[in-house]
Amino acid sequence: QILLTICDPGDEIIVFSPYYFNHVMAIQLANAKPVICATDDNYFPDLQNLQELFTPKTRAVVIASPSNPTGAVCPKSIIDQIQSLCQQHNSWLISDEAYEDFLYDGVEHYSPSYPNVFNLYSFSKSYAMAGFRIGYFVYPESTSSGLFKIQDTNPIVTCRFSQLLALNALNEKIIGENWLKERVRSLEEQRKVVWEALQIVKAKGGSVTRTQGAFYFWVKFPKTLRDKKTVIQCAGYLAKEWKVWVLTGDSFGCPGGMRVSYGNLPIEQSRLAAQRLGKGLAALLSE
Repeated sequence: QILLTICDPGDEIIVFSPYYFNHVMAIQLANAKPVICATDDNYFPDLQNLQELFTPKTRAVVIASPSNPTGAVCPKSIIDQIQSLCQQHNSWLISDEAYEDFLYDGVEHYSPSYPNVFNLYSFSKSYAMAGFRIGYFVYPESTSSGLFKIQDTNPIVTCRFSQLLALNALNEKIIGENWLKERVRSLEEQRKVVWEALQIVKAKGGSVTRTQGAFYFWVKFPKTLRDKKTVIQCAGYLAKEWKVWVLTGDSFGCPGGMRVSYGNLPIEQSRLAAQRLGKGLAALLSE
């Protein structure tokens, strides 16, 4: 809805790699062009590269913090610089904050605001309502007329049941913030066991960054393995032989990596999955 409001066919939207594939698909559905910007070793936006990518056709920059697929939480200083660059180039900043509540190691989430920012939020992650398809966004008042026109002709309205469930999720007497905080705390152990299982990749020359948000780690296989197998082949091996599933980097615009999730499993199942993952990676890397 936002993209249809701010874009004409052929306009450009900048996203950061590795990117969330649905962002790119939404850009393409709006008949706009995704432009890929680099990130650094911590998966924070490369501001120099970003400056070089702005053109007269740039309509927006999309940032997800915490990130899907890397789990990186972008610092306030970098987000502020991105927002400033957008203002200089008469562009919008679209801030995807679906994972705003999933934070670790004392890191804080920063949400940019007015005048050139759209903020996206979701009940899918924080309140485990992925199947109910409900979220919301905050938008600059200057765009309301265009947004309402799109809403009128391309209605996207979640069912009443989902809306009532979302209201109950926000009600402190029913679910509320305390339940949410406890759920995030419960992920700490899952995060720890999966992180430990991934150390074999670092020991063999690959890389894994201990990012501080969402419930993902991003893995880059060493070149010695990538010279022998594609990441898709590696993921197929892990699924078939070790019964663990990962998403390959091809989906996120980075063919040499893979996303590992530690969310949505009880701790005992997480330990078992981490053991299998560690053994499967060790077998792959020893070939």
